[in-house]
Amino acid sequence: MDTPPAQERSGTVSWLGFVPAALLAFLLVGLNLIVDDAAYDVSQLPRLLALLVLLAVVVPLLMFHPAAAGRLDTALLRQPVVGASAAYLVACLVSLLSAVNVSAGLTDVFRTLAAFLVLCVCCLTLPWDTRWRERFLQAAVAATAVWAAIGWGEVIAKLGLGLHDRRAFEAVTGLMSNVNLFAGFLVLLVPLCLCGAAVLSGRWRVAGGLAAAAAVALVAVLQSRAAWLALGAAAAGGAALLLGDWRRLGVP
Repeated sequence: MDTPPAQERSGTVSWLGFVPAALLAFLLVGLNLIVDDAAYDVSQLPRLLALLVLLAVVVPLLMFHPAAAGRLDTALLRQPVVGASAAYLVACLVSLLSAVNVSAGLTDVFRTLAAFLVLCVCCLTLPWDTRWRERFLQAAVAATAVWAAIGWGEVIAKLGLGLHDRRAFEAVTGLMSNVNLFAGFLVLLVPLCLCGAAVLSGRWRVAGGLAAAAAVALVAVLQSRAAWLALGAAAAGGAALLLGDWRRLGVP
């Protein structure tokens, strides 16, 4: 006769369930609020350092804390996207052998390492929260709303209302730092907002639609060609999917 598994203490369960939500909040909102005006790159390197410090705490905690280690399920780590991310990390390491600018190469390596570790940590911890899909979309909607507000605020404060020349946006820094990177980040969040507007309920559905609209309008104003191309490709891919079989999206 099989012995039933030991029941975990409620305090442990609630503590573990808080980890995914805290991780999402930091990655999507908190991390992008970090800037260092004294640094040469006021945003990228300070944020990368903060993320690596967080991972240096979280990864050992997951591996060696008895309550956390006992609940780890490595099945998701066998997904192709994890293997592809690992291969990309190896390619970055190999590229150092012929790098002209070793400093920039090391930055790419640490950035890729951080992205790989974040992917692994999310695969291991998100299933701890049975509502992780809903919370992930809520975090994305909140992040998009925050960043659209910050972007519009900084553009209006530096340049005022209206359409401006593309080069004028080089004067906009602050939390946005690099306009192209900022626009690219918004483009990554827009599909998640649209998904939230489709599958969430109540105020979150309305917030998802409004945040997506504000983000798309800001991307148009910022005039980042790379972001425009990414947004166009995403729109074309989404339209093809909807025209083919919209039921694949799982939208009621």
